[in-house]
Amino acid sequence: MDNYAHSAYKTTIIGAIANIFLAVLKFIFGVAFFSSALIADAIHSLSDLISDVIILASIKISSKPKSKAYPYGLGKIETLAAILTAALLLFIGIEIIKKAYIEIITGNIRRTEPLAVIAAVVSIAVKEVLFRYTYTVGKKINSPSLVANAYHHRSDAVTSIAVLVGIVCVIAGYPIFDPLASVVVSGFIIYAAYDIGIEAIKELLDINTAPTGLLEDIYKKADSIIGIKAVNDVRIRKYGPKYSIELIMVVEPDISAEKAVGLKDELYNRLLRSNQNIDTVLISVEISGMRRVEYIKNDTIFDKIKDIVYQFNDVIGLHNVVVEKSYDELYVNLDIEVDGGLSVKQAHDIGEKVKNKLMENLNIADVRFHIDPYDKDKEVNNRLFVKEKD
Repeated sequence: MDNYAHSAYKTTIIGAIANIFLAVLKFIFGVAFFSSALIADAIHSLSDLISDVIILASIKISSKPKSKAYPYGLGKIETLAAILTAALLLFIGIEIIKKAYIEIITGNIRRTEPLAVIAAVVSIAVKEVLFRYTYTVGKKINSPSLVANAYHHRSDAVTSIAVLVGIVCVIAGYPIFDPLASVVVSGFIIYAAYDIGIEAIKELLDINTAPTGLLEDIYKKADSIIGIKAVNDVRIRKYGPKYSIELIMVVEPDISAEKAVGLKDELYNRLLRSNQNIDTVLISVEISGMRRVEYIKNDTIFDKIKDIVYQFNDVIGLHNVVVEKSYDELYVNLDIEVDGGLSVKQAHDIGEKVKNKLMENLNIADVRFHIDPYDKDKEVNNRLFVKEKD
């Protein structure tokens, strides 16, 4: 058993032992000293015990290694366990409300004895300690079922406070507060069921529940690697305490296949090292500017580009013009020839003006340009024009 499973087992067993003790204590005191609220609280502790058993079974199953049949492992079992725990809590909460309602409308309420306070106080103390301990371990090992169980302990502590208040009110001469305290108990139980159930369902449906910091870290790691232009379509799936990440790594089209593989491996290793709960990383490589592309060969669009670019006095020539169509949008790549004596800034400014003019007049989604110093003796591809110099 790995460290994760060992920690989860140890924490859950401690909670189970405490729940057995509290369920017996509160039930005995509730029956002996006539407190329906205390009996309801005992049932709540019993439901905690049942959820402990479910979680122990799920941890054992989910800690099994991956296989061909289960390439992501069985971590989702923990999510199912959390859903079962939520369903159990909802059922218990409704049953307690029904019992309290019958007591109130029939008036069949027995006066609670003062000694019932002891069980309520003990329950509050024990369950609060269990909450803090279980929550800390659950967060440390990133176990959704342990965190869910921690809040189950917290709900039991809070409901025991309500029971304590009810018992004190009964002792003060207001017996109706005993079944009313039971209703309060059920309210906390039902709320806990909703909170646990919603989070578990999100995980089960693979809704992106990953912490914001994890997504930001993925972008930072990619941005820190020279050669990776961007990462797109990041998908994070959670199963148990682990995350599976899928993303597209964008690189320049002119780098070698060996270099692209090296960048992919570096990003892969950095992501795995950055978070112990990242279990798998699947990276696809995409060339910058690559889309579902149709290359346009219609002479009309090239003539329009030529006519617009020709208007710029500082542009001497134009070559390597490629027009792509993707999702009904046009994208243009071109090389602009300028006087070699211009500064880099001057040449770049010319390129920006050409880009803006083309996008404005031809409804082009984007223009990627490259500046070349004009050389009349240089052989170039797809040269559209060279201005005649005076």
